[in-house]
Amino acid sequence: MDVMPGEHDFSNSFLPQQPFNSCLFPQLADKKRESINLVTNPHQFDMNGLTFLGTSGQNIRDMMLNSLGTDGAKDEGTKCLETIKQTLEMRHLMPTAPDTLRVYPFQASDPFVVSPLDNNLNLGEDEEQAEETSKTQFTQVPHVYFVGNMEAYKEELIVNDANCQQCLKVISLPTFAKTHSIVLLDL
Repeated sequence: MDVMPGEHDFSNSFLPQQPFNSCLFPQLADKKRESINLVTNPHQFDMNGLTFLGTSGQNIRDMMLNSLGTDGAKDEGTKCLETIKQTLEMRHLMPTAPDTLRVYPFQASDPFVVSPLDNNLNLGEDEEQAEETSKTQFTQVPHVYFVGNMEAYKEELIVNDANCQQCLKVISLPTFAKTHSIVLLDL
């Protein structure tokens, strides 16, 4: 289980948020719970050949706060899901940073840029360009993109081709403090 800090947790307020300090969980420090990992926010990981990417929602709430109103007939869950998909269309997890969302200043590369590049795909670049691109740190396009602390549970499967060779599951997770519910994903 991965434990990711949120906006109001005991962690730094600048994104990417650093993992919780292990002194907050003394049993973890003694390695009694090896199956629990303290991770950053945002967090990207691989499991069963799938790439997952998640945030605790500051980026989406800040986008919604700083954008012009959308269709008033839509429910809050749908608005959240559409905003989450916009970050993928923009290929940036934190599009309002650093103006209204606090982030660490990065000089060499921006870790919030979502890049479709991986080690096996160079998209027409020559070897020298591909090697230089691989040195920069970009977030890879995930198979599952989840955002926590949203108003309601919503999900959508984005399919790039008919055979579902390139599919992306976008999930808006509700705030546990309000809903007292969890979401399980069947792989």
